[in-house]
Amino acid sequence: MNRTIEEALRCLVETKQTRWSEFLCDVEFAYNSSVHEGTSFSPFTLDTGRQAVAPPSLSLPSSVEQSFDAEDFLEGHRQMVAAATESLRAAQGVMTRYANRHRRPADGIQVRQYVLVHRSWWPQPVGKGKEYARKLDSVWFGPFEVEAVLPRDNLEVVLPAGCRKHPVIHRSLCKPYRQSGGGTVVRPPSVRMPAWAEEEFEVERVVAVRGRGGGREYRVQWKGFPAEEATWEPLSNLKNAKAMIAAFHASARRSV
Repeated sequence: MNRTIEEALRCLVETKQTRWSEFLCDVEFAYNSSVHEGTSFSPFTLDTGRQAVAPPSLSLPSSVEQSFDAEDFLEGHRQMVAAATESLRAAQGVMTRYANRHRRPADGIQVRQYVLVHRSWWPQPVGKGKEYARKLDSVWFGPFEVEAVLPRDNLEVVLPAGCRKHPVIHRSLCKPYRQSGGGTVVRPPSVRMPAWAEEEFEVERVVAVRGRGGGREYRVQWKGFPAEEATWEPLSNLKNAKAMIAAFHASARRSV
């Protein structure tokens, strides 16, 4: 609904975006009186049992319609709601079939396994020189260790220390990593990131800590950056900097 209203307002306001509130009543009436594909009825009809009177019709000669008997009206409204419910079920089935066509099997991916991630997960390069040809680069990057299997076919992976990208990826963009020659991954392989991926920052040292439990954050000084550009980072951004964190806590204990 919000997207439909947004598109309608965009057509009405043109370049005067601050005037959007002037058109809300008109857009609301148009939305509520239009037939929706999912229900095959307009919201106004389902709510009141009759069609809305369009503003142009008000200038025409009026005619008094015969009132429905209360029981007939209720029965007609019940049938209308039942038909809309059935139409919604059918539409839901169509959407489910369409969505399943674009889903890949889960491939039995589990925690602590490694996956390769499709290059489309990273933003496309901007302003790269002619010497770089993205189409000729690898399609899959990684491998990344799976830290958690989340609902809605999502995976949380461990990204290199300093990578600011959100570590949750849909399974459709992942595939299991298999070492050449097969077999189980014995040790963490080196991670390959796309050449156009956002710049990574290497942790030089941890200088402070604040908060407790899940809200704990560490102040990190980044390699190659001045001390005044140190930033507060949650533990989730520093999964590959455990040695730095341990060194910080050890130093803090010695100074007590």
